[in-house]
Amino acid sequence: MTECVKDNAGAIGYLDSGHGWSEELVEVFLKNEDGIYITSEHAFYSGGVTYAASSGVTPDRADADWSAVEFLNKVGPMLF
Repeated sequence: MTECVKDNAGAIGYLDSGHGWSEELVEVFLKNEDGIYITSEHAFYSGGVTYAASSGVTPDRADADWSAVEFLNKVGPMLF
């Protein structure tokens, strides 16, 4: 997938974000709940899932009910 995306102008593909960063591929920006456009790299350096988990209630056990937990489209500015 990496070769295909790198070798074809305008190509869109799916691969692990960390792999895309190491290959210096361009990433889309998505608007968060506060209207701030960020990439997965921005989210990662702003705390990523750890930040999202700390801004809400998460169960203290892996086998608990996680159905109300939401890690996507969280509020907050980019921290870097």
